Amino acid sequence: MSAFGVSIANIRTTDSVELQYNPEQVREKVAPQFVGMEVVGYSHQPQQYKGTSTLRIEGLDFRFDARSGKNGYSKEKVLEARRFFLSLQYAPQGQDVISGGVDRCIFVWPNLYSLTCYVALDENELRSFARDGSPERFSVRVALIGISDKRILQEDVLAYGTELSR
Repeated sequence: MSAFGVSIANIRTTDSVELQYNPEQVREKVAPQFVGMEVVGYSHQPQQYKGTSTLRIEGLDFRFDARSGKNGYSKEKVLEARRFFLSLQYAPQGQDVISGGVDRCIFVWPNLYSLTCYVALDENELRSFARDGSPERFSVRVALIGISDKRILQEDVLAYGTELSR
């Protein structure tokens, strides 16, 4: 992985992909959660703060293009990127329940994100096929889910933003 580009790495296998292009947009979803309290005689339910939903980053479009030649992407690297993202959707061979889940990843976008998560593939697309039938362009839309594996406080977000590894 490069120290400068957006990258994602499988924590268990250490396989990684550096994105050829930065996504054009990011959608973050996070909200406080409340529980309605029942108070005798009230005409409404006062809301008690319960916690904060887990941050979800959705609609990330990653594109890989062998035709552009940017960052040395060849047809083989485009297919590698496709295999990498597909592999994150399946559990590895395991002997117990804990090792039977899908792998967590490290997602790094310098100056914006540094976090661990699961990668949920929304859709992928293969385009522009070479004479031998291999795709020259691949795009994938993913959501980063299950992000928080430590307690995040308001003061941390104000000081560091979403670079949660600090």
